[in-house]
Amino acid sequence: EEIFDSMQSFHTNSMESGGGPYQHVKPDSRTYNTLMNAYAIKGGPEAGAKALEVLSRIQNSSDVKPNPITYSTAIKALAKSASVDPSSQSDSNSDVLVGECAAYRALNLLKFFESRYILSQTDEEKAKGNNLVIPYNSTITAFANAAQHSSSNASSLAEEAESILKRMKAVEGIQPDAISHNAAMLAWARTGGQPAALRAELILRSMKNPTTVSLSTVLNAWAQADNAPKAAALLSEMEKKARFATAPTRIVPNTVLYNNVLNAWCKSSEPDALQNAEALLGRMESDPTCKRPDPVSYLTVLNALSKRHVPDRAHRAKSVLEKLLANHSTELASNHREGINALKAYNYVLAACAYTPPDASDEDRTSAADVLVDTFRQMNHRGQFEGPDQESYLHVVLEGVL
Repeated sequence: EEIFDSMQSFHTNSMESGGGPYQHVKPDSRTYNTLMNAYAIKGGPEAGAKALEVLSRIQNSSDVKPNPITYSTAIKALAKSASVDPSSQSDSNSDVLVGECAAYRALNLLKFFESRYILSQTDEEKAKGNNLVIPYNSTITAFANAAQHSSSNASSLAEEAESILKRMKAVEGIQPDAISHNAAMLAWARTGGQPAALRAELILRSMKNPTTVSLSTVLNAWAQADNAPKAAALLSEMEKKARFATAPTRIVPNTVLYNNVLNAWCKSSEPDALQNAEALLGRMESDPTCKRPDPVSYLTVLNALSKRHVPDRAHRAKSVLEKLLANHSTELASNHREGINALKAYNYVLAACAYTPPDASDEDRTSAADVLVDTFRQMNHRGQFEGPDQESYLHVVLEGVL
């Protein structure tokens, strides 16, 4: 922004003095677009409003004219601002556009863009217009971003996202791509509930070439809807298709997709959910047709065991921890991903021990105490991992009290 202002100032001063070294150095459409793109990349509550200010300056300029990239970039910036939670902004901050306000401004800009650059184009121009899909995708994304912060209006925002997807299919020369479909599915996934998950799955099934992101989005939608059986059934269906179908129509499940279903089972209210999660983890370890579990797989199950009220959860958590350490000790020691570390895994086991259910048998209670002591001792003697922290000691104290 400072460079842009300096450039404009130098040019103005040169012109006012009758010429000079900067008389031909003035902002053009590419300069304005670059400035807007900087706002879009930065994101935040001011991104959309700042981009619209720049757009207004171009529209009011006699020297520079906006082009398709100009409008596309402004919509992209609005999509970023749509991801900002409106409740995080003070009432006095009226210079920002966030949440669904930013999404609807993006839609209005898309309609203007469409009338100016899409509907008036010749067939030859449309055939060259691959980048014309981008503003549609950004607008769909804007509504998906807004939906995550709107508990009362999320369904309407998802409907808008899907209607833009349908609008793309109806416009000659514009074909929605995987990003278009994935963004619309994300809007439904963020809405929550069974009907929303079903709408996301219907979009998935309408795609000619779905991606792993497409399937992951729908699996997470079913997890959000507390329907782990549907998520598991969908993954199973994709596994079968991967064995018999040919590219590019098939999706070969990867570890992320299995983790999506693990997460669905671990969050599920189904009575046998935890057993199903452990069974899936076991299948990932032993079935050659499955992807091998990664640290996230084990941590997901450990987190569930630390919270579920099952009498023998301490012993089961210890078993999962041992498998995690045996298979991924090097990765855990490097601690290269935030939240993926041995300390978190150990604390999940300690929590499973400390909060043994009141109805647990004496045998289970004794086992939980033994697991806690053994795990805490192990934490203090593993030099390659970080030692116990405040949470670790809290679990030990609680086990003594409870």
